[in-house]
Amino acid sequence: MWDDVLAALAGRLKRQDSEQRLKRRLYFKSSSLDLYLQMALSYGGFGGSSVGEALHASSQVRERDLDTWITAWQTVGESASRYAAEAEARGAGASARQGWLRSYTYLRTAIHVVRPGDPRFRPLWDRAAGAFEHAARLFDPPLERITVPFDGGILPGYVMRPPGSHRPRPTMLLFGGGETYAEDMYFWGGATGMARGWNVVAVEVPGQGSTAFDGLHFRADVEGAVSRIIDTVLARPDVDPERLAAYGLSLGGYIVLRAAEHDERIRAVAASTPIMDWRRLLDESTPSVLRRFPALLEGATTRLGRFFDPTQLVVFEKFFQWQVGAKSLGEALRSFEPWKVDVTRIRVPVLSMAGDGEGPPFRRQAREVHELLPGPKVLRGFPASTGADAHSQVNNLALAQEVVFDWLDEVLQRDRRALEPAVSMVAS
Repeated sequence: MWDDVLAALAGRLKRQDSEQRLKRRLYFKSSSLDLYLQMALSYGGFGGSSVGEALHASSQVRERDLDTWITAWQTVGESASRYAAEAEARGAGASARQGWLRSYTYLRTAIHVVRPGDPRFRPLWDRAAGAFEHAARLFDPPLERITVPFDGGILPGYVMRPPGSHRPRPTMLLFGGGETYAEDMYFWGGATGMARGWNVVAVEVPGQGSTAFDGLHFRADVEGAVSRIIDTVLARPDVDPERLAAYGLSLGGYIVLRAAEHDERIRAVAASTPIMDWRRLLDESTPSVLRRFPALLEGATTRLGRFFDPTQLVVFEKFFQWQVGAKSLGEALRSFEPWKVDVTRIRVPVLSMAGDGEGPPFRRQAREVHELLPGPKVLRGFPASTGADAHSQVNNLALAQEVVFDWLDEVLQRDRRALEPAVSMVAS
């Protein structure tokens, strides 16, 4: 009986996984691996990859053997590092910067499928972070490393600002999701923001990115960490407090909404996708067979590992165990009960974004958030024809950022009257 149940569950998990974050695959049968490839390719729009290197790495991968993924991407990452170091040694700063950015992307892409307990995990991350730091020093002005003390720990990040004077500028707080690091945020909005005259601040909240190495865990009351980040940001002379926005991606959609509910210093919010009830989202994303047999939620990785995409096991271990601190999926789901946002308390303008390739629970919650918001609001969908229909528009980051910054430039004009009308608009 159990083998039949588990086999049925595996089939459901595979189908669900293909619908969860994207519908159209480019290269890999595994939707997770294909999403990671599309992410790496999207970074190319901001100097973070080349099609040739990314496709060469992909050609070396055997999908059921994740070691081949790690080796392939690490190899091209180290090749890009050597190119960057040679360029820097001969004074070719622009080429060196691009080489270091590509090296970061490839090494970081390898990390996607490395288990937290794997001895390669921390050294590989250190090499990726080191490549990004090399690139950061070669920008004009350099990308600035910052740290924010919080709850006995340190929240690391970057301030990315455009060239010119230190006059007050519009500033974006940029938060990724469960699988992103502060360094990734250069590609998710930092480069575009700087080009448009914005400061972009990307600081990891507890449990996110590299903070998990220090034992920090995700928590429902993330607004405390965000408020501390805002304290640090508003102390800077180059930040206009009247034009402070927050943009959240994936789980970052929960982070920015929760922060906006509690901190009125945030003047506008963009979320892709907006999440107001994390526990319900995960419940609705869980196959019904798992809900019928809740015992499978406890220790599910060992029971189900031989049946479905091994990448999902790594995702489980990293997020639910390493970053959340739970021992099982069941324990994690119970801990997520207070992860809620009362969006009726958010009065500032909100842009909600969701791609047609997202899973139905994500799209459903995005519309619910939009309907409940009492202030100025826009719900923006991304059909397949935009090439931005995957999770958080990972397959067309440039378009998503154009939408976000165009909207922010409109709602955060110095003329405060732009914030007064409670306009509701749905765009697709």
